[in-house]
Amino acid sequence: MNIYSLLNDLPDDQLDKDHLRQAVSQARNRPSFAGHPYTCDGKQVPNMPALCAPQQILVQRHGDDLVPVSDWIDVPALVGGGSQGS
Repeated sequence: MNIYSLLNDLPDDQLDKDHLRQAVSQARNRPSFAGHPYTCDGKQVPNMPALCAPQQILVQRHGDDLVPVSDWIDVPALVGGGSQGS
């Protein structure tokens, strides 16, 4: 859903992977579908540059609903990097 939101913000003539990649890398404290804002500067989770937010939540799909099966998870704390913020 966050990618969809970024795509909606791009002009029609920029709907391609290069412009999307640029939009992702420029995201700073952008509102997230999941609740916590995200920043995609490659520094949010040490050694995991593709993760744009250190907070994650696990959900399970029940029909058309997403039902949380966990509370918010501090991913850097799990991998030994400490919380980095967003």
